[in-house]
Amino acid sequence: MVSFDYKTAVTTLHELRKSGERKSDLVVFLGEKLINRGYTGKLGDEENLNKRFPGSPRVKILEGMKLEADDKLDAALALYEEILQEDEANIAASKRRIAVYKAKGQDGQAIDALTRHLDTVYNDAEAWLELSALYLNYHFENIPVALKQFCRVLELCEDNIRALCGIKLCTSRLLNLSNISSASTSNSLHDMKTISDLNALAVERLSAMYSKNQHGRKTAIEIKNVVIDWLSQS
Repeated sequence: MVSFDYKTAVTTLHELRKSGERKSDLVVFLGEKLINRGYTGKLGDEENLNKRFPGSPRVKILEGMKLEADDKLDAALALYEEILQEDEANIAASKRRIAVYKAKGQDGQAIDALTRHLDTVYNDAEAWLELSALYLNYHFENIPVALKQFCRVLELCEDNIRALCGIKLCTSRLLNLSNISSASTSNSLHDMKTISDLNALAVERLSAMYSKNQHGRKTAIEIKNVVIDWLSQS
């Protein structure tokens, strides 16, 4: 059995971070090895960081993430709140706070935190997607709100796959609801026409995106077939 060299693992992770190369499987593999085998204590002394960068928000963020990893979510949340009291525009602390609320299963608080985050960083497409998904999961009545948020993401990032899938999911649910409900006014009929058009647009663009640039690869073709099957059923 080949022994695990934590120094080599750390060097590899450091080089991947510097280069920006995306090797997610390798990062997860090495990271889990370092954590599960107790090597995290050898990676550096957080006390030295505090001495070298006293009061640094970045060091505090690292401390908070370690608290999260140790499942001390309340302590991590308190630390992020402290950072945001000093600087409400600290994006890293804002996003970590949202992550903690989600980890605690507090979707309502996560929605509130995301809304405040987007008041500061309006063009954060990833955050809009997160907010849309939370609205969709938090309560059935929020589907129209989630649909609007997914549409807003498309304004910021055209042909965003997650946003298009979200639009398809929301519009399909709303159209199914309209078929079940017997109440219909001219306004609701107009809304249903818009929703139907959005549904068709999402299907068209997703189908096109998964049909191009596949180069005949078997896996890509299988993915395309799964997507098209989902689009036809949802």
